[in-house]
Amino acid sequence: MKRLLDLNDDVLATILSFVRPADAIQLALTCHDAYSVAMPRYLSDVALGDTDPAVMSGPDQISLFCKYMLADVARRLRHLKALHIREGAFSRDAEGRDDWVSDYSCAPILAETLRQAFNLRTLAIHDLEPLLAAEPALADAFAPLTRLRDVAFHYIGKCTLQMLKLTTCHPQRLEFGMWKDGARVSGDTAAFYTYAGSLCTLNLWQCACLLESLSEDYVSHGVRTLGLGGRIPFLSMAARQFPNATRITFAEECSIGEEAPVAAWSALDYVEGNMPIPFFACRVRRIDLRFTLGAKLRPFSAETAFARTVEMLRQTSPVVLALKIDPALGPAKLAQLVAVLPRLRFLELALHTEERQDADRWMKEYVPCLAKTPLVGLALRGQGRPDAAPEIARLAAATIPTLAHAGVCPAQRWTWFRAERAARGEPVLEALSGTRGEYVGNELRALA
Repeated sequence: MKRLLDLNDDVLATILSFVRPADAIQLALTCHDAYSVAMPRYLSDVALGDTDPAVMSGPDQISLFCKYMLADVARRLRHLKALHIREGAFSRDAEGRDDWVSDYSCAPILAETLRQAFNLRTLAIHDLEPLLAAEPALADAFAPLTRLRDVAFHYIGKCTLQMLKLTTCHPQRLEFGMWKDGARVSGDTAAFYTYAGSLCTLNLWQCACLLESLSEDYVSHGVRTLGLGGRIPFLSMAARQFPNATRITFAEECSIGEEAPVAAWSALDYVEGNMPIPFFACRVRRIDLRFTLGAKLRPFSAETAFARTVEMLRQTSPVVLALKIDPALGPAKLAQLVAVLPRLRFLELALHTEERQDADRWMKEYVPCLAKTPLVGLALRGQGRPDAAPEIARLAAATIPTLAHAGVCPAQRWTWFRAERAARGEPVLEALSGTRGEYVGNELRALA
């Protein structure tokens, strides 16, 4: 230990940068010299709001942390670069009752701590809106935090948007969760105009309705990653405001204004969603569909959801597709779907059912539907015999002439195979190691 601590301070700081902040405390507890070296790393990334009943949590934890940091601002608070205040951090167990009550008594000292945390780069607060209502001075504490680059607020409302008008930072990533208030006031998204030039990632998970408050001439050219949820006005509106987005994720709970497909984005790299969205009129390299095709999908019937999915895939023509299907879908429907996918090179197909199925039986029914696709990779997941993987992979390689890799998960474990093709005869399969198979799967997802 002594030889390690004899190293130059800059070298020690570099070494500790590879250690998780939560693990640095273990080194700090070994001796006094190690404490002074490791604590800056430990204090660089702090999460408050522990849900473990054996650990102090809630407002008491926040108050003690703030007192500790403020006791020596020069040697403690200056190291704080990331602060995460999680759900339940402002809750206290009600004595004599089985529920929790809100407690914002720590808000004043938290405001003072934030005001002096001039090196803060990342800030995430789960229940910001009620916190601001309890302590308005917090809004002023955000103003001098010029170095913030990653901002995430979950429970937001009018006070949050009003506070953002006072900020002087230029975040690269902005994330909002649930919207607390009802109707908004005019000009409540003023901060978005200030952030337009710096934003690279914008997530509006349950409040995409904020896009309606942006004027028609609002454009944020730097946003590449976009997350949308709640009520989404129109996809064309988002495309106009974020024309250079390449990755779009739709939250599990969202609704999108119905419109005819418009050629808004020239192309997208990745789209993930829990509902069929037939409003795209551009190519998408990779699509992950998180809903189950063939099952009822609120507010659509199974038939309507299938038709909308086919239209979405026709418009986007993905190269990589992840899809879950219900046994009720049937091979004919899968054949109808893949018929609109002329560019498809990697398909991840999962049978979604609570019942244990004979994997080789249902896969034998569905694999022939893929015979005319240009697939180089196929991943099949179901419930069945653990030893069925080689037989299923062999069937896939024999059925699909272009197939080079097949991954099969008939139980809990994935097995990947590489298909060697001679001029004549059946393809020869080589089973890959777990690490090699994982690498191949990631390579296939990156196909263009």
